[in-house]
Amino acid sequence: MPIMFHMRLGDLKTQVSLKMALFTTATMAVLCVLILLIFSHLDIQMHGQATLLKAIAVVSALFLFFQAILSVLAVAIFVLKPLSKLQQSLQRVAEGNLILRLSETSQDEFGELSGTVNQMLTAMADRETLKRGTDQRLAAVEATLKARPDMEAKAKLIDKMNLELSEAFTDLSLLYRVSQNLNSVLEIDELIDTVKGIFSDHVKCDQFALLVVTKEGQHLRLATQRGLLLVGQAKEVYSVGVGMSGHVVREKKSLYIPDLSESNFDRESNELEKRAHGSLFCTPLIVQNEAIGVMLIVRAEKDGFTPTDRQSLEAIVSQIAVAYDRSQLYGKTKELSVRDELTGAYNRRFFHQRLELELKRAERFKRPVSLLMIDVDHFKRFNDTYGHLKGDDVLKRLTHLIEHNIREIDLFARFGGEEFVVVLADTPIQDAVVVANKLRELIATQLDLGDVGEPARLTSLTVSIGVSAVPTIAKDHEELVNTADMALYMAKKNGRNQVYCYQSGSLPLDDVIAKMGFMVN
Repeated sequence: MPIMFHMRLGDLKTQVSLKMALFTTATMAVLCVLILLIFSHLDIQMHGQATLLKAIAVVSALFLFFQAILSVLAVAIFVLKPLSKLQQSLQRVAEGNLILRLSETSQDEFGELSGTVNQMLTAMADRETLKRGTDQRLAAVEATLKARPDMEAKAKLIDKMNLELSEAFTDLSLLYRVSQNLNSVLEIDELIDTVKGIFSDHVKCDQFALLVVTKEGQHLRLATQRGLLLVGQAKEVYSVGVGMSGHVVREKKSLYIPDLSESNFDRESNELEKRAHGSLFCTPLIVQNEAIGVMLIVRAEKDGFTPTDRQSLEAIVSQIAVAYDRSQLYGKTKELSVRDELTGAYNRRFFHQRLELELKRAERFKRPVSLLMIDVDHFKRFNDTYGHLKGDDVLKRLTHLIEHNIREIDLFARFGGEEFVVVLADTPIQDAVVVANKLRELIATQLDLGDVGEPARLTSLTVSIGVSAVPTIAKDHEELVNTADMALYMAKKNGRNQVYCYQSGSLPLDDVIAKMGFMVN
């Protein structure tokens, strides 16, 4: 482009010079012809050389005058005006306006020059655009290089956040599964098995233990554990306030020990904590601001619990606390549904349910079942004399005395009013009579009537007991109850304060039914 532009300028000089020469020569020739024509028509007589010289001088002066004027006009028209426009345009280009283009309307050399300049400007604009694009890319690269450390730090932060989000999602999924498992459990024993399964299969830990606060609130009872004690070596009760678990229950706050080897707690007094190694997280089971238990979780590595881990475990243990409290409430409700409201003994409905199960088991294994039916002698007279409140208190004392003097496998229930029943599993009739007499004597001699008030002449109460058994006397549930009831009737008829064993034919069944005022279904 510079070479072509240089060539264009050379051609321009030549062409402009030719134009000016042709314009001047042609004009002067025309002027000379005009002057000659003027002189020829003037018909001036030439007298002498002076006159001729004057004429020549006048023609020469006129020629030079007109030549100067024509030269100036030629330069102004053909050079100065186009160059002025070109100069103005180039001045604007020099100021940075590469968008400007020169006018190419004329078909002369200046029009061609304008076209060449316009091509040069287009090329310069293209190069400027390319340069700007290159500069922008270089600036972007420099900015990227400068921002790379920040980008790497941000990338690490994003990776960390992604990891935390993944762990949080995992924790939420685990918490959901735990909640689903716990919500379907009502029985305490089943709940304990569920908790053991959760920490064995779903929670990352090497050792764990669940301890619950006993009713009196002074001890912790081991409910389940893994890895802390060998089978058969587990101590069941630990004191509240002793060791890390006792501390957590007392303070009602979680405890994290990154390195158990540097712990300040006395672990020797707690067999569970003594075998733990690594890091330990201990969190209480809180319900209504009361600690009802504690969960110990151990990992073999030191500082093995992240803040997220501890938060997740607290959420899981909180779910366990709610489930355990619900199971306790369910157990209490279930117990109340089968217990007599006054005495706390099992009620009549539960007695019939349990007796039915005992008879089925006895039939299957060919084992005997005996039934004692107990009635407090002259209890109506006692109520009339000392009041029903005192009578209720005596029934409670009687219940307590009998329950503490029978086996755990036996069932004691209130049959109605002052009548009670005792189901003796795996007990033949002769042994049942012995048990009945022992209870009768025990009640007569050891039943504490308390402060009965005035008149205070009554020092003891007695009972009458009727005895029957399957299969020696009765054959089924209904017959067993009826025969025991008839035996009780005979004991009261024959003087009270005695044990009477039902004997077939001792009294006609119809007579007994008629005298007792009930019908056998």
